[in-house]
Amino acid sequence: MDKGLMTWLNQKKSVENVSKKLGVFGKQQNAAKLNPNWEALLKYSAMKKVLKEESVYARFGTGLQSKFKTDENLMRWALNGDSVKSVAQTLGVSGLPRVQLISHENYYAFKTFLRWRKEYAQMVATNFQSMT
Repeated sequence: MDKGLMTWLNQKKSVENVSKKLGVFGKQQNAAKLNPNWEALLKYSAMKKVLKEESVYARFGTGLQSKFKTDENLMRWALNGDSVKSVAQTLGVSGLPRVQLISHENYYAFKTFLRWRKEYAQMVATNFQSMT
């Protein structure tokens, strides 16, 4: 179930939306607590809160990283010209099928690296003339 929760988190599904998918939405609290998916909903809600606070954004290197620290590393890797393969390995997403990739905790960090790498390459190619 954790992979499903992570997929929904990566897709930015609301807690209400997930509660509907889990069959918990609209039930009184006592009845909802009896639903076998109640614990999954509580876990998703907690994951969503942590992500919203951006206290934890990715896991690599020494462990959990903040969004600031993750962005700092991603920018350094993009500016240094680190390969996609190297960064994918560092983030633990190398060789994952698409289904597993989009539910991986480092999915957004990897997507950000790819975007920044592409944008930097475009800036270099135009000698930093066009910043749009």
